[in-house]
Amino acid sequence: MLLPTTDGGVLRTIGNVVVYVKALAKHREMGQAWQQVANLILSGASAESIQPQLSLALLMDAKLALGHKRARAKAPA
Repeated sequence: MLLPTTDGGVLRTIGNVVVYVKALAKHREMGQAWQQVANLILSGASAESIQPQLSLALLMDAKLALGHKRARAKAPA
């Protein structure tokens, strides 16, 4: 799993996701998309199973970095 966030972080492991979710503002944490992420984690789902829902939750919060700035900067013009 490798999901960059707009705040400069990168979610690489389930542990990273747990820390990220715990730090969410209450109104974000209680959103349906984040609740589904939490339920998947609590049920012991694999990272591959969690990633699509996590991507959706980040996207809905406008926190998913859709392109790496470094990768765009290196692309030929």
